[in-house]
This record gives sequence, C-alpha cells and structure tokens, in this order.
Amino acid sequence: MATQSVNKTGSGWPRRTSQGTLNDISKPQGKESMTLNRTINLYPLTNYTFGTKEPLFEKDPSVPARFQRMRDEFDKIGMRRSVEGVLLVHEHGLPHVLLLQLGTTFFKLPGGELSAGEDEVEGLKRITDGALFAVPKNYKLVAAPLFELYDNSQGYGPIISSLPQALCRFNFIYM
Repeated sequence: MATQSVNKTGSGWPRRTSQGTLNDISKPQGKESMTLNRTINLYPLTNYTFGTKEPLFEKDPSVPARFQRMRDEFDKIGMRRSVEGVLLVHEHGLPHVLLLQLGTTFFKLPGGELSAGEDEVEGLKRITDGALFAVPKNYKLVAAPLFELYDNSQGYGPIISSLPQALCRFNFIYM
C-alpha cells in the first residue's frame, strides 16, 4: 500500500512553525477588516410626509378560505415572496419603529407581496416614494419606541417584539 502526503498548508487549525510559534491563519493578510458598517442615521419623524390611500381589506371571509386560496395560488404560481421593512425614526430622543395598526390589537410592519421577477430591494423601494409614506385608510400609523416593543410579544407578536434585539448591534446617529 502506498501512502500519499497531502499538503494542507493554509487550511484547518493553526499550525506550529518550526520555531514552535503558532501560525494565525484567521487574520486577513493585507486586506481591510471584513466588518460591516453598523451605523444607522435616524431622522426625526417630522422629516417625513404621511398620506392615505385606499383601504386594504381581507380577501377571504374565513381562515379556511384563506388557506384554500393560498393553496390554489401556490399550485398556479409557486412560492409566494414578500418583504417587510423596518422603518426607523427618532422622536423625543428615542428610536421608534413605524408600524401599521389595524383595530386595537393587530400590528404589522409595512411591506407586501413581491411581483414576479421583482427582487427584495425593488419591493422595499415600493413601500415609500421618497419621503412620502401612504397608509391605507383602515390602518393607523404608529411610531412605537423600541423599549415598548422589547419582550412584548403579547402586544406586538413575536417578530416585532424581537426587533430591539436585532437592532441592538447597530449604532444610531440622530440627525
């Protein structure tokens, strides 16, 4: 049986050199740091203009009817793709998330279904037109402070109440 020698330099765990020191292969050599820019500029709520548009109503009379419609649409067009945007502003020196409120207990992030061939960024750009934000007449726009959302899944649901944890890794600059 013949044995083969495999050269594994530059991969795997750090290896000791002939002098007994460790080669640190995790540091980029001659490259800039690969960290993301984690700074977000927050503008005051007064910088934005809010308008209204036609009300949005449920298409289905019941939950089973909605599930059946979704199954039928899946058979015709495949996987449904949608986007939701987290719109951040500041008010009274605190960061707020803009939410749509339907009735007294239902909150949702602004967004919607993507058209065929539309990517996520294009879909998010459709949410706002510059600094104009159109709210359906049967919804109310609410600026909720992050501290109110934190650990409040009963009031806002699991996704919206987890936004403070997701946003804590960013630095906010109040403009």
